[in-house]
Amino acid sequence: MRPEKIHESVAAEEATAAAVVPSFFKCPISLELMRDPVVLCTGQSYERSSIEPWLEAGNHTCPATMQMLASLELVPNHTLRRLIQNWCEAHGGGGLSGALVRLLPTPSVPVAADTVARMLREVQSSVDPLPSLKNIRSVARESERNRKCIQESDAISVLASVIGGALELRCKYSMPVEEEQERKKLKQQRVSFSLEACEEALAILALLEVGANRQQLLTQSSVATLAWFLCKGSLDARVNAATVLAGIASETESSQSSSSSIGAMPGVLEALAKLLREEFYPKAIRAGLKALLTICIPRRNRIRVVEVGVVPLLIELLPDAKRSNVELALGVLELLCTTAEGRAAVANHALAMAALVHHLHTVSNLATELSVAILWSVCKASPACLVAALQSGAFAALLLLLQLDCSQRTRLKARELLKTLCSPWMETLIQRNCEFNCDSKLPH
Repeated sequence: MRPEKIHESVAAEEATAAAVVPSFFKCPISLELMRDPVVLCTGQSYERSSIEPWLEAGNHTCPATMQMLASLELVPNHTLRRLIQNWCEAHGGGGLSGALVRLLPTPSVPVAADTVARMLREVQSSVDPLPSLKNIRSVARESERNRKCIQESDAISVLASVIGGALELRCKYSMPVEEEQERKKLKQQRVSFSLEACEEALAILALLEVGANRQQLLTQSSVATLAWFLCKGSLDARVNAATVLAGIASETESSQSSSSSIGAMPGVLEALAKLLREEFYPKAIRAGLKALLTICIPRRNRIRVVEVGVVPLLIELLPDAKRSNVELALGVLELLCTTAEGRAAVANHALAMAALVHHLHTVSNLATELSVAILWSVCKASPACLVAALQSGAFAALLLLLQLDCSQRTRLKARELLKTLCSPWMETLIQRNCEFNCDSKLPH
């Protein structure tokens, strides 16, 4: 950035800090300047992006007044928005006007249900559905309200048909080498088009909540195409496929049909493990963790996950991962530690105990409870892990945990671990371990 641009940016920030935003220009939920104010039937105004999640979570009260809402309709408050815009322009000293006016774009008009229905009909009837799919994706990106409207317009079944059809075309047009060159080129072009449309459909599905409509994606062709993209697609396609699989995996694994069992499909678990190695793309790691978490719910899949080497990847993620990814990684580890293979894999990793003890207090209550559960499972099965946990500071961390608020189950496991760490045979074991380490360092 050029020096003069930096100075302008600093001046704008100082002016913004100096200006006091009127309280009625702030959203009661986010306490930030409203950009797209809407008003409820109670007369209270909110920022649209703040009030929509509140209503979609099933709340039927006004957050500010706690009155029951006779209607959930959100009406744009154009008058308030104009007042906010005028205030930004009037308090524009030192570049404030330019800074804030740019932060107040004209809000997009929510998409209408008939518009979505028309785009979906175009996808079904057009020879080239790609432009219509791109339009739907663009609309879905604009707001949560648009995504909800798309989902309610039977979009899942249409997108599932695109994905299923892509597999059929790919299988149908995989030509032997000895066939005519012209036919081969033509068919390869149709394959390329089919896969591109499928990638766009995948991207839309990744934006929607597919859990409620998972049955429409559980056809053999749709699941096989998702697995194909997860194993052989581009990085974005693999992330989107993992996101969609996470939404349908739980139901799939409970099915008795072997053809719909995602965890048993060749290459799927290896592909999810590969996503965990994308250290510069946290979204890929998150998608892989979410998919693994749902796939590991059925017990029979947990041993398969351990066998593809996921446990070391999860442990190595813990030190530097974001909070949400740490919780997901610990959740997968906790499920895997319900198997002997999973406990052995954790016990065999040199950094496991230190990483788990470190997260007893540093991330969140959920991470603390998961860490205690993993330590409890592994240390019960491996005396060597007890020594490693003690050397990593587990005793002091568990003592501190008992003084804080935690669930009764976690408290009982922490007490049991402390009793084990304090037992006389534990002291003997530590002494023998120290003597062994000293002897191993002596020259032969």
